[in-house]
Amino acid sequence: MACVGIVGGLGVGATVHYYEKITAACKARGIVPDLVITHADVDHGQGLVRAGKLDELADYLASFIERMARAGAEAAVLPAVTPHICIAQLLKRTRLPLINIVDPIGAELRARKLRRVALFGTVFTVEGGLWG
Repeated sequence: MACVGIVGGLGVGATVHYYEKITAACKARGIVPDLVITHADVDHGQGLVRAGKLDELADYLASFIERMARAGAEAAVLPAVTPHICIAQLLKRTRLPLINIVDPIGAELRARKLRRVALFGTVFTVEGGLWG
């Protein structure tokens, strides 16, 4: 099983949710998950988002992903939605593949031909262009 790195802290609830779901799914399959979790500071990350400093945010997140790579992670995920605002910049800064939660959610919405959905999140998530 591949070691997955989770950048936590940007949405502690989302991190806990991912952790619980991953461990439960692995247990149901009789395997032990191989995870590395780092903790980024939500206030620092949100400050960069508010200031429109997406390159700095990508650098900040990439530093956590690099730490997880050195710890053995083979892929990484950002469980919080808002940090995906810099996904294009982040993809250029990391050697690890990123599990991008925005693409599959967007694909599912398009497949279901849903034109209006309820979206709960930060103002950057709700009002931004993250969802096309």
